[in-house]
Amino acid sequence: MSRPEWVGCRGSANLLARRLKYGIRRDVSGRAQLLRRSDGTWMQCKLDMELRGTMLLRDTSDGSVHVLQTDKLEQIDLSDDYLLLTLFADGEWEGQTQPIQLGDDDAALETLQVDEQQFKDFVGMIKTLQDLQEEMLTQQQQAGAPIDVTAEPATGR
Repeated sequence: MSRPEWVGCRGSANLLARRLKYGIRRDVSGRAQLLRRSDGTWMQCKLDMELRGTMLLRDTSDGSVHVLQTDKLEQIDLSDDYLLLTLFADGEWEGQTQPIQLGDDDAALETLQVDEQQFKDFVGMIKTLQDLQEEMLTQQQQAGAPIDVTAEPATGR
């Protein structure tokens, strides 16, 4: 696939229209967002800096956080429109995401929800949650109180 000539034409109306056609846009700071076509919701994107090939997605309508993990790419350059187009224009990514869910044995799992600034501030959410799970399991063993934290990334592209 050759590189479309609209890639790299920052700020042009043509570029913005093409991005939207393929379900991609950027906020005022240049951060990528993907359109979840199943419900028309925009998802903010960021990389999990502690776990290679892992991307975090935040639903802009309810703040829920989802994870998308690829075993094919260890690094994803979210500033590259051509790469975003190649990876996400077909919409297949939607079926490969999983919500990050937290809970304990006494309550149903709840999807993690964060505000926009918290999402931007996270460096590595998945590893942090895995570390939290290990810490809680240690506390559980010491105190005898059952606690379960689930944050498993999906596998995909």
